[in-house]
Amino acid sequence: MKKISEKMLEVFPDWFFGKSSVIKQKCTNNYGLRDWRSVGYRIRLRNAKMMLIFTIIFVFSLIMALLIPDSEQSTLHKLNRPEYGENVRNEEVKARLSYQGEILDKYLRIKLPPKQLTEDQKKQILSDYIKKLPSIILADNDGLNSITSDLFLPEKDPETNISIKWDSSSPELINNKGDLDSLNASKGGELLLTAKLTLDDVVEDVSIPLTVVPVKVIDHKRALEKRLSDFIEELEQRLETEDEVVLPTQLNDDISIEWTNEKRSILPVMLAIFGFGYLILFFKRYDGLEKEFKLRKEAIIDDFPDFIDKLILLLNAGLVTDAALRKIAIYYKRYASKNKKKPLYEGLVEIHKRIDETNTPLVKELREFAIGSGVRELIRFATIVEDNINKGSKLTDKLQGEGSLLWLGKKKRAEEKGRLAETKMTFPLVLLLLSIIMITTAPVLLEI
Repeated sequence: MKKISEKMLEVFPDWFFGKSSVIKQKCTNNYGLRDWRSVGYRIRLRNAKMMLIFTIIFVFSLIMALLIPDSEQSTLHKLNRPEYGENVRNEEVKARLSYQGEILDKYLRIKLPPKQLTEDQKKQILSDYIKKLPSIILADNDGLNSITSDLFLPEKDPETNISIKWDSSSPELINNKGDLDSLNASKGGELLLTAKLTLDDVVEDVSIPLTVVPVKVIDHKRALEKRLSDFIEELEQRLETEDEVVLPTQLNDDISIEWTNEKRSILPVMLAIFGFGYLILFFKRYDGLEKEFKLRKEAIIDDFPDFIDKLILLLNAGLVTDAALRKIAIYYKRYASKNKKKPLYEGLVEIHKRIDETNTPLVKELREFAIGSGVRELIRFATIVEDNINKGSKLTDKLQGEGSLLWLGKKKRAEEKGRLAETKMTFPLVLLLLSIIMITTAPVLLEI
């Protein structure tokens, strides 16, 4: 994976895994004049590895999303109602209608009531069934003898509170809802539309003769949807009394229908999730660098009191400042070969390395390292060392006072971390308390 990540760094643009100029600026601000290339390469390589891992997960999920729907899709021949006492189940099916080369795919949700419904349940279902019919008979038609489109039949007049029930003598041409069937309308025909008007307990029957003019219809989708809708209504009525219903493969008018048990694809949702994930990875490609700076600063602060004590011991032993710092750096090199690296001592080793290579003054290198670290205590230490070298001020006494303050600050930070740990434990303790309460009160609640 490392080799692939390194290859990605060569192929992709510089900005994709973190601009070198941005990383250089951040490293310069935090490390001073220290070489930034090793840190920048490590951060960009980590970003490439994360992007590679995320891409592998995405490709695997994409393959699974493409394969799983095909494996779950199967031809459906019948619908089985749930057992008595179970909840109503909605079966999602896909119906494919084909007629004269035209194919219509429709996703449906069929309600399957439980078996052996009680009489009250049947009455409740029938009471919820309401037929919706149009309000104006002719609608867009020119007259009763020239019907070329749907009728608009009213079910109830809101002004007079009259209820109207319609009945068509040729439902295959115009059904009781006033819909014109485009497949049968191409031949035309006559029918008698009967309206049953009811006002309280008064009933009046009216018969209206209609003539459908032959019309050539190109688009049969609405007619196919109407055929399917009528069949679904009939199917749901049969499911009220029958435990098992066989699904047909052929409807009237030479319409073939294919039923499949198909689930909706999760591909769009998956693409959205992974797309959002890629955006997060892209915009957070510099977070690793910022986190490294923060951890480095905290490590310098934690190691600084020990460093001051070591320096005081060496100064009291008779070494000068430069020699004492070099002694600490040499000792750390032996330590770092077998133990975890420490940023404070790494910086000290880097300072003496640059002094040996460029003959730069110790004060300058120490000041640049202190400013780049952003640690106030280290900046004060650099100032104290500079005063000692330039002005001859006594270094040991000042470092002893500085060391006392540093140990006091380290103690306060330890106390703050302890309080923070207690705060993080609050939520688990609350969960534990709730569990104890539930266990102790459960027997009493069960007896009520």
